[in-house]
Amino acid sequence: MKRIALIGSGGFVGARILEMQGLHASGMEGVEWIPVIRQFRGLGRVSKLGVREYRMGDLSKPETLGKALEGCHAAVNLTMGDDSRILADIQNLHGACRAAKVETLIHLSSAEVYGRCDTPNLNDESPWQQDHWMLYARAKGQAEDWLRTVIAAGSPNVVVLRPGLIWGPRSGWLAEPAQAIHDGTAYYVDGGKWACNLCFVDNLALSLAEIARHPVSGFYNIGDPGRPTWREFYEAIGKILNRDVSALTDFPESAYKPGWKDRLSGLARSPLAKAIKRRMQNQTKSALKFWLVENFGGGSMHLPGPALTKGGWWTKTVRYQLPISKFQKAYPNLQLLSFPQAMQQSAPWLTFSGFHER
Repeated sequence: MKRIALIGSGGFVGARILEMQGLHASGMEGVEWIPVIRQFRGLGRVSKLGVREYRMGDLSKPETLGKALEGCHAAVNLTMGDDSRILADIQNLHGACRAAKVETLIHLSSAEVYGRCDTPNLNDESPWQQDHWMLYARAKGQAEDWLRTVIAAGSPNVVVLRPGLIWGPRSGWLAEPAQAIHDGTAYYVDGGKWACNLCFVDNLALSLAEIARHPVSGFYNIGDPGRPTWREFYEAIGKILNRDVSALTDFPESAYKPGWKDRLSGLARSPLAKAIKRRMQNQTKSALKFWLVENFGGGSMHLPGPALTKGGWWTKTVRYQLPISKFQKAYPNLQLLSFPQAMQQSAPWLTFSGFHER
C-alpha cells in the first residue's frame, strides 16, 4: 500500500480525492491518501469523508513537515496559497521529502504558464511565458524552473503536472457557467470556437494515484481526452439545464478593452489583499461586496447582461489544446473519462444543486 501525503487537502481537488477514497472508487486501489492540514479548522471539510488519519503541516514552516511526511511513499502539493509563496513552498517541500526519504514528489503546476497557447507546436518541454500578466502563472513557471534544477538528482522522484481548467461537481468552472446561463450573463468569444483546455477532477485524481504507484519523473501536460471547444462546453451544460445556449451574446475578440474593473481585480489578487481577505469575517466580506456593487455596479446586485471581462476574454481565446501524448505514453494503462462521460457524471450534481430550476 502506497501512503500519499496530500498537502492542500482542504480544497476542491483534495476533498474529491478523499471522497473517492472513502467510496472505494475504481482506480484508487493500492494507495492510501493522508490529508496534511495547516490549521485545525481544515479538518471541518475532510472529517466527513471517511478519513482515518491526518497530519499537521505548513509549507511555510519547514520544521512542521517532517512528522507530516513520516512513513509516506509520496507527497502531492495541491496548495493554493499566496502566489508570492509558490516557489518557496515547493523548495521547502522538496527539502522535507529528501529528509524524510519520500520516494516521489508530485507538484501541480498549471497549463496557465503557457498563457493563451498561441503556437501550435507547444509541448511538455516548451518554455513558459515569462511576460505573463498573472503573478500566479509567473510563480508557477519559476517553480518549474527550480524543479528542473533538482530533478536529475533522482531523490525524490519529481513529477510535475500541468492540468488545464480543473472542473467537475462543486467546481467553479462548472457552477459559474451554469449560473451565468441562468442569469443571462453567459457569453461566447469569437463564437466559442477556441480551445477549452479541461481536466476533469476525477481524471486528475486517478492520474495522481497512478503516478504514486508507478512514478516516472518528468514534466507533463494533462487533460481530458477529446477536450471540447467553449461552445461545446456551454452546449453540454445547457442541455443538462434544459436551456438554449445557441443565441448567447457573442463578443469578437477585439471587443475587450482594459478598464478600472480589471485594475481593481488585479489589486484583489495581490498578496496583501489575499492576506486581508483570509482574516476578514464572512459578514464583513458580504457587506463590503454589497457596498462595492451598490456604489460602483449601477446600484443593483444583478448584472443587466453579459460583460466581457479580462479573465473571460483570456480563457475563451486560448488558441490550441495542449498535447497530452507524453503523459499517455508514460501511463498507457490509465483509463480516463472522456468529456461526454465526465459531463454525464456531473449532471446529477447540477440537477441536485437546482440550476435547472432557478
